[in-house]
Amino acid sequence: MKSLVSLVDDLIAQMLRTEAAASVEAVHDLRVSVRRAAEGLRIYRNQVPNARRFAKEIKSIRNAAAAVRDRDVTRQLLRRHRLPAADPALCYLQGQRDLAATQLQESLRVHLRKERPQRWRRWLEVQP
Repeated sequence: MKSLVSLVDDLIAQMLRTEAAASVEAVHDLRVSVRRAAEGLRIYRNQVPNARRFAKEIKSIRNAAAAVRDRDVTRQLLRRHRLPAADPALCYLQGQRDLAATQLQESLRVHLRKERPQRWRRWLEVQP
């Protein structure tokens, strides 16, 4: 269970980092931490109160981060084909990425404002 606490702490740290600045690296690291926390939660689901609710809440973060990451990966693929930075496809993707990043950051703000990370930590407190 201690390992799950560590994974959730990392997730919370990545949420705060990405909420402040949704860089390509921050979004990637957030997705990694969400996947790891979700897998840890799956393993310990019988020991965590409200495990389904917990999983649903972090899944919403994963989905929002995926929308940004998908655009980042697509842009990287297009750039490998030497498209100029002013290419309409890249400009469109950048606009879509910016919109998805704004939505991700707002989603993270909602999670943080509703004190979900604190609730997650309470759910993970070791029961005697």
